[in-house]
Amino acid sequence: MAAGRHMREKVPTGQVVAEVENELGRKARPFSLEFVVLPVRDDEIRAVGSYRYLIPERVYDGPGWPGLLRSLLTPHV
Repeated sequence: MAAGRHMREKVPTGQVVAEVENELGRKARPFSLEFVVLPVRDDEIRAVGSYRYLIPERVYDGPGWPGLLRSLLTPHV
C-alpha cells in the first residue's frame, strides 16, 4: 500500500484482511491494491483502474476508515 507520508497505518491492513477472512470463513486469495493518500478537500474515494484508489487524507485518518478499507478489500479477497 502506498500511503505517501502515512508511513504507519492506524489500522493495519493485515488486521482488516484477517477480519474479512474470518467473516468469509476462508483465506483471502492473493491480491494487490494501491492506496494513494492525498491532501484534498473532498471525502470521495476514487478508483483509478481496478486496483488503485485515491484516498482523501481526512478519510484515511478518520474513524470510518476501517469500514471503508473493508469495503475496498472484500471484492478482492
